[in-house]
Amino acid sequence: MNIRRLSPLIMLSIVLSAPASAQSMAGYWDCEMGFRNTAPGTPANAVGLQFRMVLYDNGSVEGQGYESGSAGQFPFYFSGRWGMQGRVFQIQGQQSAGGGFQARQFSFQSQLTSNTTMAYTHHYQNQQRQVVATQCRRAAH
Repeated sequence: MNIRRLSPLIMLSIVLSAPASAQSMAGYWDCEMGFRNTAPGTPANAVGLQFRMVLYDNGSVEGQGYESGSAGQFPFYFSGRWGMQGRVFQIQGQQSAGGGFQARQFSFQSQLTSNTTMAYTHHYQNQQRQVVATQCRRAAH
């Protein structure tokens, strides 16, 4: 294939469909994540998290923010590893203790929608019919 013969429109679509690299994802991101139960007769138990995270080229991540729910608002910190599978972004790590809770696993998933935004919604097929939604936007330092 002669790359010089490709039209600018085709070249642009190739660039936009390429998965993000570690270097392109590295940096600061402002994120929100929310959970809630939707099954009839089940308390909503809505929980929201707002946080800023920094992704490092070496695959590590750390972040801090606030968790809000029926028990109030509590600061938290997390650290772990991040990765990409195609356009799906994932974090696995540990969240600090806060608000009377013990330290626990921190998991986060979103989907890259552009080089500066991520968004994801998932409906779990469990008894509570939980819904999780996430969104992130690349941030300045």
